[in-house]
Order: sequence, then structure tokens, then C-alpha cells
Amino acid sequence: MNGAPPPHRGTVNKRYTFDFSPFGLDNRTPLASSIPGTISPGGTISNDNTNYPAANGNNCLNCYAIPAGAGRAFNPINNGLGPTAPFSGSTLNWTTFSVAANHNPGAGAGAVDLAGTRNEFNPYSIVDYSAGLQFTGGAVTVDQRLTKNISFYGEGLYGMRRAQVLNQENNNQLNSIGVPTWNPYYPTGGAPTNLRVAYHMSIESPSRSSAYELSTRYLGGLNIDLPHAWAAQVYYSETRDANALNLIGRVSKAAVSAALGWTLLATPASGTKPGIASFVKPATVPYLNLFCDPRTIQCNSPTTLGYINFYSQSAEAFWVNEKAVKADGPLFDLPAGAVKGAVGASYISNHYVLTQLTQSQTSTLVDVPYRSAIAISLGGVRAVERPRLQRHECDPADQKTGPRSVLAPRPVQRFRRHQQCEGRLQLDPDRRPDLQGWLGHLVPRPELRRELVALQLRMERLWAARGRLLQ
Repeated sequence: MNGAPPPHRGTVNKRYTFDFSPFGLDNRTPLASSIPGTISPGGTISNDNTNYPAANGNNCLNCYAIPAGAGRAFNPINNGLGPTAPFSGSTLNWTTFSVAANHNPGAGAGAVDLAGTRNEFNPYSIVDYSAGLQFTGGAVTVDQRLTKNISFYGEGLYGMRRAQVLNQENNNQLNSIGVPTWNPYYPTGGAPTNLRVAYHMSIESPSRSSAYELSTRYLGGLNIDLPHAWAAQVYYSETRDANALNLIGRVSKAAVSAALGWTLLATPASGTKPGIASFVKPATVPYLNLFCDPRTIQCNSPTTLGYINFYSQSAEAFWVNEKAVKADGPLFDLPAGAVKGAVGASYISNHYVLTQLTQSQTSTLVDVPYRSAIAISLGGVRAVERPRLQRHECDPADQKTGPRSVLAPRPVQRFRRHQQCEGRLQLDPDRRPDLQGWLGHLVPRPELRRELVALQLRMERLWAARGRLLQ
């Protein structure tokens, strides 16, 4: 606007009056979102690290921007291992690199370095703002008379939703990670021995998530007309729900440090988590090169990128199966109306499987089918079976707690079996109801037993009335 004062760097009370991009009033672009990388001797510093942290915006005063196009393509010498000796793969010379074009900090309050931080970019510019979704589904119903007294009915449902997204992965932003001097790509020309690099790995290892949700159901049954105005129904159904989430491209920062050449210290065991022994990168994995521009050059070996890649997979599936039969109709007439009876039985089972897989651990939680069945009638009830509930669960006490590499596959956890009892009641119309024989061990709560005893007395009265009517 004409006549308006230009934006300026404010004091602690007016610091939001300058730099309106890309994240609002204050420049919060992470230094770790740099391509090619941004180098600093030691930790990053700024003029005012409280209000203008060196890790954001252009505030870093000891940063050096690696020139665009720097580096060379990975050379698979040494039987595919690439450079291994110190400085054997270097492309940066500190003497010619540390010039004003790559490092030009200001002085005094509000100082910035636009040259040293120029490699920062908006990390959201290389990712998806929302996931791509796809849904496929359908439903069907059917009714068909088979005979004069029997008709078939059924239904089916299918729904599949898929999603995929390119993630804004904070874990892939390396915030000034240290590089050992024996890394073959370390700069030559008298470079300081404490160089650190801010570098966004998502150019070479983009983080992607893919997922699905599946729901299915089918049911089939018969409607049957019985003599004496009775009707019956028999059906079978199964419902299944499953989902999974896969994540690839996220880097393991521990593996990044190992690939640079560091030795990772041992991690002691904590609770149920096993300890991790000290480790270095495998001898078959080439060194990681962060002093290079991956936008135009294949800086690193695919083997190295695969080594630092952290993936995870979680999947769940759940089934419910039901079989049932029921019938109802009139028994006899009374002055007030007809007395009707009903009888039915159902058998339900369900089970699930939950699997979680990462680069360092596999665990599976399995619930073997749980079954329950019940059948009742006006004639009486009797216990005929107590099916067991068997459940396999991951037992943390069975896990091995010995040291292992963070990237070494861990064994599948062993399982512990639990058992419970469940009642099953079945029709026996020719037997007088007797709850006392199984009431004690099946129903442990006294107040519920009293209610069932009262129910037995009412059933005995009905049984006596039934006998008198049938005489």
C-alpha cells in the first residue's frame, strides 16, 4: 500500500511484523528441511535463540549452504561398497567452500544469514496434503420360494476402501546430525572436525502410507411353514472386518548414524523391552553421503537407503460366524386368547488376528475361535456341554531379553493359552426342568442363582399346568 512503512524486524514485542512466508507471520521453515544439506561447525547458533531459534528460518549464523548440484553419483567401487577410506569420496573443499556465497551472516541484533540458509524449503511442497481414497462396494438381497412351504432368503455385502498418501515425515528431517571425520565424503581442505549437517531424507526416501479397510457379510436362510400354524427359520451368516496400514520410507535415525560411520552405544533393557547391544553398520552397507545434491545426482547406494529405511505394517482381521434355528407357533387356546410357544438355538463363533511388523520386531496376537451355543424351550432346559474358550496372547514374559542389533529381526513372540468355561443349554421337551444340578458351578453369583431358582419354580408351575391340560 502506498505510503505504508516497509516490514521490519521487530523487537521481542514486534517480532511478527516481518517475513510473512511460508508459515504465517514468522518464518518457521525448519533448517532440517534443507536440500542440498546445510552444514554447521558444531551446533547451530543464532543471535537470539529464544525468540529466533537457529533451527528455524534464516536465523542460523554458523550455517553453510552446500551449493546446488554439488557431489557426484555413487561409485560402486570396492565390490559395490563405494569409497571406504577417509576423504576418498570427498567433493567439497572447505577452503573454497566457506566463502560469502555460501555463508554470509549479519551482525548485531536481528542478524540473519540468507546465504547460509538458502537451501531450506517448505517440507509440505513435496508431500500430499490429503490422502487419495478409493471405495468399491456393493450389496445384494435375494428371496426365492423353493416349495409350497419353504422359501430361501439371502443377503451379501462387500465394501473395500483404499487410501494412499505421501507423508510429511518429520522423522526424515535430520536436524544437524554429526558426521564422523572418517566418513569418506567428509570435506577436505582443513574442514573443522565437528561438522554437522541438516538434511531432508525424503527426496531419497519418500515416506508413503497405504491402507485398506475391508468389510464383508453374507447370510443365507430358509423360512419354513410347519403344520399346526407353526413357522421355522434356519440361517447361516458370517461377518468379516479387516484393515491394514503399511508405512515405508521413514528413516531410522539410529541407522542413519550407523551408516554415517558412528558406533551406536548399547541400550539397556527397560521393562518388557529388551536391551540392544552396541552396533555399527554392516560391512556390506556403503557409507551414507550427506554432502551431495540428491535432486540431480544418485548420491547414495540403494543398499544404504534400504538399510536406513524403517518400515512398519499392522494388520487386523475379525470374524463373526452365526448359525441358528428358531420356531414359534400356538400351543393351545385359553379364554383370554391363544398361548404361543417358541424354541430356538444358535451357535456363534468369533476370532481375530492382529499382526504388527517392523524392521526390528514382529508380534502377532491371535484369538482362536470363541464359541458359544444356547438352546431353550418351554419344555425345559438341561446342560449338555461347556465348550472352552481358547485364546492365544502375546506373553511379554516369554520374550528374550538378550542384547541384539536394532535392525536384526526378532523372533515372533510365543503365546500363552487361557481357558474359560461357558454354559450351553439344549432343548429336552420330555424332561422336567432341573437347574440345581449345574447352577452352582455355572452361576457363581448368589443373587443370580436366587433369580434362577425363582425362574425354576415358575417353570415347574407351568409344567404342572401343561400336564393337567394334556390329561
